[in-house]
Amino acid sequence: MTERDDWRFPEWDALVGQAMEARVLGQTERFEQVRADVLTRIVLSPDLNPVDRKCVAAAIRDELDDFALDAAGEERPTTVARVIAERGLPSPVSVHNLEPPTCCVPSARRTTGPRRRCAG
Repeated sequence: MTERDDWRFPEWDALVGQAMEARVLGQTERFEQVRADVLTRIVLSPDLNPVDRKCVAAAIRDELDDFALDAAGEERPTTVARVIAERGLPSPVSVHNLEPPTCCVPSARRTTGPRRRCAG
């Protein structure tokens, strides 16, 4: 895994924010759709190496899945850079076999035959 100085990805940040907003508003279907979209973009990103794709996807997946406002209304990280800064990246070993179930674009999913593996 390479060390990056810049984890800013405005397009992904916007999607993370949209997913969190949908969750707060109780829009489960929209949340799942936006979550799948951001994870797909991360896993297929040419801006990250294959190991980093999996690590970043796992960190964002976990942040979105854990997202909930506590009783005090604590602010949660809403950018990729803040998630990485606060959570860190999972180790490459822990994501070695990770294939996020939402990593392939829905139109590219096969309904028969073996499951497609995502790039990275």
